[in-house]
Amino acid sequence: MTRPGRQSGPRRALALAATATLALAGLTATSTTAHAEPAAATTAAASTDPEGETVAISDPQATADTRALFRYLRDQESGGILFGQQHAVDESVSSSVTGPDGKPLRSDVHDVTGDLPGVFGFDTLALRGDEKPGTHENTGEQNARALADELVRADALGAVVTLSAHMPNFVTGGPYNDTAGRVVSHILPGGDTHAEYRAYLDLVALTAQSAERPDGSLVPVVFRPFHENSGSWFWWGAAHATTGEYKEIFRFTVEYLRDVKGVHNLLYAFSPNGSFDGDSARYLETYPGDQWVDVLGYDNYESSNAADDSSAYVSASVTDLAMVVDVARERGKIPAYTEFGRNGDRTIQPTGNKSLTFFTQLLDGLTADPRAGQVAFMLTWANFGSGQIYVPYAGHEMAADFQALYDDEASVFASQTGPRFDLAASPGAQEPFLRVVSPADGARVTTATTTVRARLTAAPGVDSVTFTPAGGDPLALTLDADGYYSATWDVGEENLTNRTVQATVTATGGGHDLSSTVSLILGAAPVLPVGTVDDFEGYGDDLALRAAYTVANATSSALTLAPHDASAPDAGHAARLSYDFPASRTGYLGFGRSFAPTQNWSGFGQLDVWIDPDGSGHKLVVQVQAGGVAFEAYPSLTGDDPYVAHLPWSTFAPAPWDTANAEATLTWERLAKVGQVFVYVNDAGGTAPLTGSILVDDLKASGEGEYVDPEPSADPIVVDDFESYADEAAFDAAWGNRAKTDRIALSTDAGQGAQALAFTYDHADGGWQDVARWLGGQDWSGRDALSLRVKGDGSANQLAVQIGTGSGGYYLAQVPLTDTSWHAVEIPFSSFAPSWPPELTDPLTDARLAVVNELVLASSSTSGAGTFGVDDLTVVGGDGAPEIPDGTPEVLDTFDAYGTTTDLRVMWGNIAEQAWGDGWQLALAPGKGSGGSKAGEFVYDFTSTTYLQESRWLGGHSWAGLDGITAWVDPNGSGQSLSLRFRTASADGTGDDWYWDLPVPLTGAARTVHAAFDDAVVTYPNGLDQALRPTRAQLAKVNEVILMATQADASRPATGSFFVDDLSVGDFPDEPAPAAPAVTTQPTSVSGTHGSTVTLTAAASGQPAPTVRWEQRRGTRHGTWKPIPGATSTTLALRLTPSLDGAQVRAVFTNTLGQATSDAATVTITRKAPHLLSQPASATVARGAAVTFRVTVDAYPAPTYQWYRQSPGRSTWVEVRGATCSSYTTRASAGLSGARFRVVVTNEKGRVTSHAATLRVR
Repeated sequence: MTRPGRQSGPRRALALAATATLALAGLTATSTTAHAEPAAATTAAASTDPEGETVAISDPQATADTRALFRYLRDQESGGILFGQQHAVDESVSSSVTGPDGKPLRSDVHDVTGDLPGVFGFDTLALRGDEKPGTHENTGEQNARALADELVRADALGAVVTLSAHMPNFVTGGPYNDTAGRVVSHILPGGDTHAEYRAYLDLVALTAQSAERPDGSLVPVVFRPFHENSGSWFWWGAAHATTGEYKEIFRFTVEYLRDVKGVHNLLYAFSPNGSFDGDSARYLETYPGDQWVDVLGYDNYESSNAADDSSAYVSASVTDLAMVVDVARERGKIPAYTEFGRNGDRTIQPTGNKSLTFFTQLLDGLTADPRAGQVAFMLTWANFGSGQIYVPYAGHEMAADFQALYDDEASVFASQTGPRFDLAASPGAQEPFLRVVSPADGARVTTATTTVRARLTAAPGVDSVTFTPAGGDPLALTLDADGYYSATWDVGEENLTNRTVQATVTATGGGHDLSSTVSLILGAAPVLPVGTVDDFEGYGDDLALRAAYTVANATSSALTLAPHDASAPDAGHAARLSYDFPASRTGYLGFGRSFAPTQNWSGFGQLDVWIDPDGSGHKLVVQVQAGGVAFEAYPSLTGDDPYVAHLPWSTFAPAPWDTANAEATLTWERLAKVGQVFVYVNDAGGTAPLTGSILVDDLKASGEGEYVDPEPSADPIVVDDFESYADEAAFDAAWGNRAKTDRIALSTDAGQGAQALAFTYDHADGGWQDVARWLGGQDWSGRDALSLRVKGDGSANQLAVQIGTGSGGYYLAQVPLTDTSWHAVEIPFSSFAPSWPPELTDPLTDARLAVVNELVLASSSTSGAGTFGVDDLTVVGGDGAPEIPDGTPEVLDTFDAYGTTTDLRVMWGNIAEQAWGDGWQLALAPGKGSGGSKAGEFVYDFTSTTYLQESRWLGGHSWAGLDGITAWVDPNGSGQSLSLRFRTASADGTGDDWYWDLPVPLTGAARTVHAAFDDAVVTYPNGLDQALRPTRAQLAKVNEVILMATQADASRPATGSFFVDDLSVGDFPDEPAPAAPAVTTQPTSVSGTHGSTVTLTAAASGQPAPTVRWEQRRGTRHGTWKPIPGATSTTLALRLTPSLDGAQVRAVFTNTLGQATSDAATVTITRKAPHLLSQPASATVARGAAVTFRVTVDAYPAPTYQWYRQSPGRSTWVEVRGATCSSYTTRASAGLSGARFRVVVTNEKGRVTSHAATLRVR
């Protein structure tokens, strides 16, 4: 789709140097032959530069295109706000199509609008293969070049290119959100992992310098490292680095790429996370400085789903962005909304979203403000699928609003970016600058000597640089090989008293007289008992206090030391938290600290806090993060008298914003892992004051709790016992990290178990021959030794064992091969010596053991050949990992929430959306689920494959302690097979993830299946023992759930479908233990009238459920029990006939484990005296005719009958011989005319005489 060209805005109609027409209507690719030549710096000044050609760029040597892009963005030459998206052309819900450049294109923006974003976002995660276009199979250099190719493609498609940096933790080896280890302090110059950080930046440099257009010019890139640092969710965040450390690592990054690596096609973006309530001081608190920043960015997402519209989010964003624009204009920089969107509870769902006009509401809010509307671009995140989408797809309920955003004149997409690199732009001159790099401002110095490094820029001719601590002697600094002015500062043990000193660095010469001052804390932080957060007595001044705490949503100046009692000078100190809330009444601020490692507070019963309130009535929040969950209590600020708040753990509830843990409770187990404590003040609104302060002191846990030991004794870490390999190929794959597996074999001569490693060496002149297993970052910290079994060959040679750590260093220990029997060897880690690189002298510390990447086994021989054996490699000693808690049962999908198949594929697209995926198989099937609900229909075609998959990304759900997966499955006549597959970490947490299969035959009727984790079989990687089952630790991190259809029967049709519904994970219904039958309900004797129906009931327990058979016998002693035909239910209905009178019945219960027989019940028919239901009737008949008299009788037992006759004129009744039935027939004669007849009916209960009937004969 092409929209009309804009008629308004500052856009300039400049000719393109070259334009390539693309196949997509309205979308053009632009390139230019203009590229950089070094230009002389000129001073930027509006009065002397009315056209704005001078740009305040951080790199005076930037390429011409990079300078032009700076001006294009700064001046909003696009004519509006560029819309951007991360992974703009390779991640989407919609299917892949051919793009305008003839390459595959996956873009929901394109699917909705027919255009592409005006900004394409990429990330350095690709360098390690964690995001596209990188792969884990590539080297870092290969991934860098693949990423560079995509930058070139984005540029050709008309987009501005940005590169964010979710960098790994260079201390632990973990990901960007692993906040352990205070990483920034380690990667700064002089830090122990500084070299690893430089190596990572080398890949960034390679990416930028490889982004070469066909004409040889380089694509300009907006590089955005260390973003969202005002939060603490990344290792470079506020809680994990001082302000000075953050500034210095940002500055180092720019200087290393720009000055050392010679990268000149980068613009550098600073982008903290909102909100700031328009406060520029808070925004700029960690600002590295104009010489290192080009783009002033701002990240802010809407995460609360409480409101029906987005007005609050838009208002906050507009307020902050107006401030950012002001700050950028003052500095001649580029303002940008570097990340926006909806996440958390507000994440765009397939249906049922609130604020359906989110995009236009935000754009309207920005453009309605004359300042906020000047941001150069607004970028949202990627449509990764599996519940992570930031742009609606075609047919989505928010797609119309996104189309309206596209149609709005204020937004700019790829087809409308125009010439980005044609504007003339000259770099402004950089001001001379001198600073202390390390120790960074605000850092602690804890050793008696330390290296001081200072950096001088744009100051030629300086011939003297001096560092002078307050009260100390000047220290001359000299230029070193890394470009720093440095020297060793002898601080002195006597000065490490936890006090703050000012230190000044000065530089003179060449007409310069420069100076810079830093504040440094001398001495270690105060050590407080476990459970004591702080008594605030260990800080010499405010700087020392602020170094120990993180201030949230305010500048650090909000936290100061204050007298505990102003009237008592000896009462000590407290912490003062001062607030200055915005008029919007949405303010809050707080301060807190983290504990690394966590503290065990389970032995305490409450938290005590001394509070001096200000009578404001604001909401005071005391927050304790325990077991990874934030819990809060709310003492009062209504009064103005100091008091001690005693807060029992039972008063703490989950933080209201943490909806995922809304039902959590603060258990003793969680209290065994307290990670941080914060104190917040939230604006109460109304008439509460906007400014004020409170005092807080003596935060400490007290009272009696229920102590929980979270660290049980350690089990050995099994590195390899060689028992899991099914064949030599699997063994070689594990030990082939150095591609030398020809020297080793899987041997049945084992030290323990069935298999071991046999190492054969042959080196006539002696030397080193090795094999290795990649461990990829195993944590051996806290352990004591490496244990193994060795069988020597009787030679004087050695088995060399080498440990490769995450720092790149290798440590060596050697074991003699003289003993030819299997024997145990334990090598303390303290015995491993530095071995490579040659200059390595640092010992193998616990910190280095935290990241073990490789284990090397080698022959270290003087001469000759031989074979030795190795078995049972384990890491022993130390404390083990804490017990893994049970996971939470969860519903994976009922399919009822989806309106369309596209909605479903948002959640189930993790495999289909991959380049190697097999396309879409899963579709929405209304009415096909359990009970007629919606289901997922898996449509397969096995004509060219034997299996197909659809998956949903989970990203680390815990299923530990749960039984398995439950699903409703309708085979639909398929006859093939379904595997409920799931993906976990490997057994040792290294290498490829493992995939587990739970097969379900697609035969029979629709049914609910329970697939137990105990039955799961590992199917990838290949070669693993099929007897393995997922461990609790593996189930604690499930990354993906997969539906895999497999061709189980080639004789069945190759195409077809089946239905899946009600997928869940949890505990299965309890199954009782097998048991023989036991009668639980005995039948009772019954009685009833003849002909009526009576019911008998019996019941029995048993597993499996027993069958039942009823039997009867005549009499009570000697009769034979015989089955009653058809009587196989627990109830028996009998119609009472004389044959049952006095009979006995019983129930016999049977299962595979035995039989149980009930008591006998007697059936009795109720006795009843005769009762005449009809009387004999008088009759008149012709002479000689037969006449019958009869009665109907109700009686039990059956009665006897006797008829009587009274002759005419007589008074006596004469018995009629033989007339003993219920009827009597005689032949009429003249002598019987006038005779009367009656019958006497008799049984054991009584007698009854009928009425008399008269016979008349004609």
